[in-house]
Amino acid sequence: MKVVVTGATGLVGKALCKRLQQEGHEVAPLSRPDWDGERDIAPVAALRNCDAIVHLAGENIAAHRWTAARKKHLVESRVTSAKNLKLGLEQAGVSLKLFISASAVGVFGDRGDEFLSEDSKPGNDFLAELCQAWETASDDIGAKRTVKARFGVVLSRSGGFLAQVSPLFKRVGASRLGDGKQWLSWIHIDDLVEVLMLALRLNDWCGPVDVVAPHPLTNAEWTRELKLKLNTFSAPPVPAFALRLLYGELSEALLSSQRVIPKKLEHLGFQWKYPTFKEALDQITGEVC
Repeated sequence: MKVVVTGATGLVGKALCKRLQQEGHEVAPLSRPDWDGERDIAPVAALRNCDAIVHLAGENIAAHRWTAARKKHLVESRVTSAKNLKLGLEQAGVSLKLFISASAVGVFGDRGDEFLSEDSKPGNDFLAELCQAWETASDDIGAKRTVKARFGVVLSRSGGFLAQVSPLFKRVGASRLGDGKQWLSWIHIDDLVEVLMLALRLNDWCGPVDVVAPHPLTNAEWTRELKLKLNTFSAPPVPAFALRLLYGELSEALLSSQRVIPKKLEHLGFQWKYPTFKEALDQITGEVC
């Protein structure tokens, strides 16, 4: 199978490309500077004769404060790049069999303690609207089958969430954010890649799939577990108002709550390598922590 992977140099893209190559697939990576998805039509040479596209491209949500210009950039890096993929497919004369688009559990908005699944309605804050636009753009590709992979926070030895948080906890102590009651839905990168490989193989799988571990936990809970794993000390909680002053609207991403249950994966009988946060930390310890 020929698989085009956008965002191939990112955390998930690297891991997926490696796995695809190990299984003997032909991989066509698309990343900057070879392709600027916001400005350029996807290169025809890369798309010609492809069977599937895994669209992972998108600017980092938490890299900068959410000014109006930044929010526009976050949307366009996902939506416009999908439109430019469609134009490239048309020029290449490809009738695409499968389009897998990254999305995120942020599609649900801030939902407190509510249990969420693929059947739940979306939220209405900026992140939720961004994810909805992202998913709509994937429908517009016109592939025979479309999968919308809603990622939780990705845990990896190679970077991402833990690589950002662990040094901070070691330096200033482990602090919960706000009241610590907000839920974190997460996924170990090995399990995430396995879900994407399943999406490539299962011909009847389509629509949204919540790509999370089966045991979400609150901010207070994961703060405590990471503190123990790092053998660091407790620090006073960071008040919600301080986060809002420091990060502006971006603080939504830190304070919002998504308690997501992976209904489709459970129904399929998916076996997680790392179903609990502790098991994921145990595997990663010594690498980024």
